[in-house]
Amino acid sequence: MESVGIHPDELLLKSSDAMSQVGSFHFDVSGTFSVSTGQSSIEVPLSYVGDVQTPDKSHGLISLSVVVFALEMEIITIGAVTYTTNPESGAWKISEDGGLGIPNLADFSLGGKPPLSNARFLDKKNRDGVDVYKLAGTAQFGTLDAAGQESEATIWIGVDDLLLREITVQADVALDAMGLPVGDMGLGGTGTIGLSIKLSDFGKPVTIEAPTIP
Repeated sequence: MESVGIHPDELLLKSSDAMSQVGSFHFDVSGTFSVSTGQSSIEVPLSYVGDVQTPDKSHGLISLSVVVFALEMEIITIGAVTYTTNPESGAWKISEDGGLGIPNLADFSLGGKPPLSNARFLDKKNRDGVDVYKLAGTAQFGTLDAAGQESEATIWIGVDDLLLREITVQADVALDAMGLPVGDMGLGGTGTIGLSIKLSDFGKPVTIEAPTIP
């Protein structure tokens, strides 16, 4: 690719600083769990859509579906506390498992904490009407695997504003440690998750507050 005149680590630090200044952003996470069950495998679509109010608040709706079984759950994270709704009643509770086993999207706005280590440039191109740098490296966000193995991730950063636009990552996961009621769907053990995380609406006003607990 053409020279970009900046080391990947320096670009990532500048991007982290830019993300810490936006105030808020929208996220759209899509992905698939691949789970082996006996002689067959099941792919479970996942969707997680919502907003972040910096520095440490997020509110989203997560959806999973397996054949005829569907699950939807609202999630609010404020600091170290995660609130979730009961998929059946809709009542709020404080999650005993803490955060979910998918990246906390508010972490991307903390500043000083690049999302990749051992980063390398892959490309510079126009993507969805925005000029972006494409980099790959070892994921440094969230915990997708209880064993703590390293996962490769790819990210796209805006050339002009240095804001994080998209992240893709794939990792082995322990489903029972995800903090999601997947046991109700007959799923357990280990599997593989692939996620695409798209960020947008930077700076659009968002207000996130703790829910009322019954």
